Amino acid sequence: MLRKIFLVLTIFVLFPAYKSFSQANFVLYNESIFDSTPGGRVVIDVNYPQMKNNNDIVKQQKFNQYIIDIINSEVNNFKSMIDTSYLLYPEMRYDLNIEYSVLFHNNNYISIIFNTYAYTGGAHGMPKVFNVNYDLIADEDVRLSYVFKGNFLEIFSNYSRSYLIKNGFDDDEWLREGTSATKSDNFSAWGFTGKEILVTFQAYQVGPYAIGMPEVLIPLDKFKGYIRSEGVLGQFVK
Repeated sequence: MLRKIFLVLTIFVLFPAYKSFSQANFVLYNESIFDSTPGGRVVIDVNYPQMKNNNDIVKQQKFNQYIIDIINSEVNNFKSMIDTSYLLYPEMRYDLNIEYSVLFHNNNYISIIFNTYAYTGGAHGMPKVFNVNYDLIADEDVRLSYVFKGNFLEIFSNYSRSYLIKNGFDDDEWLREGTSATKSDNFSAWGFTGKEILVTFQAYQVGPYAIGMPEVLIPLDKFKGYIRSEGVLGQFVK
């Protein structure tokens, strides 16, 4: 089966390219994994961040392992999805690509957005976005409810829907359902840029596949009175 085939894959790990950030006492560098079966029928091309923190090795290890666990989960899910179809459809080619951007970082908090694309058969591949909003003090990924309080989902909902409609989206049931405040998962792909909250909607969430994955930037001041002072964004509230 496919998992046996993967045993012969060659893994090329790029040497870290260190990049210094003036606002933090650590550096983030890129790790890459490239796997390809003979003939290139299955290609896994993954990039992910790792931390170098000479001042706190334990914190470095916790963050790095957290990211590695996420990447391993994505790769293993992809492998399991093509385990059967790989043998049934020998003419098919399968791909997994993961890229990321660091939206914000300081000594307390790192916000990262990951973009994935997986082709496991069918008319087209499937893109997906997820975020890591990592609290470096508590050593954990933070949920929306850890950062915001009160009826904050209404702000996400109303601002996002209004923005999308102004930018050409139809005010239909698809959009209303995909931006509804009654479903917190609608806003699970969120990050912080330093001044705004970046919300990304998944493929098919607010419209057909052809529209891609729309992004909405919500100014932080729109959440005045709804940000927890003890949370990772409390430091940005005056």
